[in-house]
Amino acid sequence: MDRLFIIGNGFDLAHGIPSAYKNFRDYLIDESELLKTLSDEDLDFYKKNGFDSYEDVIETLIFDDNKVIKIDNSELTIPLILYFFDYCDNPKGDTLWADLEKNMGDIRSFNEIVDTEADDFAEMGLLGFTKTLPDIFSKRIIMVYEYFKDWIIGAVNPKILEKSPINKFKKLVEKQNQDYFLSFNYTDTLTNKYFINDNDICYIHGNATKDKELIVGHNNPNAFDFRFLYKNTDKIIKKHINFFYGLKNVKEVYSYGFSFSSVDCNYVKKVIQSIDNSADSIWYIEQYPGQDNINRFKTIILDNGFKGTITTF
Repeated sequence: MDRLFIIGNGFDLAHGIPSAYKNFRDYLIDESELLKTLSDEDLDFYKKNGFDSYEDVIETLIFDDNKVIKIDNSELTIPLILYFFDYCDNPKGDTLWADLEKNMGDIRSFNEIVDTEADDFAEMGLLGFTKTLPDIFSKRIIMVYEYFKDWIIGAVNPKILEKSPINKFKKLVEKQNQDYFLSFNYTDTLTNKYFINDNDICYIHGNATKDKELIVGHNNPNAFDFRFLYKNTDKIIKKHINFFYGLKNVKEVYSYGFSFSSVDCNYVKKVIQSIDNSADSIWYIEQYPGQDNINRFKTIILDNGFKGTITTF
């Protein structure tokens, strides 16, 4: 029987791999030469409370002993990225990648940044900064690609080697079936821990060690000018259409660590349209997310046209 495994970030987290948004945020802070100049007290404050008050960031990082760092200084790249991310979604608590992606696609977030900070900029003699802020953000935010890829390759993938496979999943994929893997992760966990053949894996948003470009972001085509942080799901599906064509005999679907976020629902619909979707098909959801999330996942799966049985494993 053909089977499809849909793999999300929760799969890596279940192995103890530090692949959460919080881990990426900590990596960015550690990589910033400018943030290293902060006092321990200031840095501790930003780590705990976020960089979402740009007035504080300006005062702390740009005005240094009455010497103004140029507003477009490359050293401001990471603080600007952190500021935008934190403004979209406060890092305190268990922020998920899906939450961040959704908020990044909310055009109101960026407009509120400029409107909220305008008066403070005026008092600091930087009113003109609000006019150049969109351009500065556009130039800086694009660096998310490079930092993100470096983080996966240099900080996340090496941790995979230290982890053990999950026995339940290992036994599952050891069965003699025709298995396909739709991975929303950028990591090498499937190949390194379970020896899955690369030809059976569709890295729908790219693999950090194999692909030059990764797809990171939201699905709102009207969101400001961050086109490079936009997931054009229709285009992505067309790029991988042969993978979806190959699912026509799939009768069992397993989703593991996949959050069924609104950003990725087009993929869910395409999977259901591609498999042998009938009354005797089965969709298995791993038990970890808890009953509330499982119920939400079931609703999404059914709303997208699945005709079979939904259960847990």
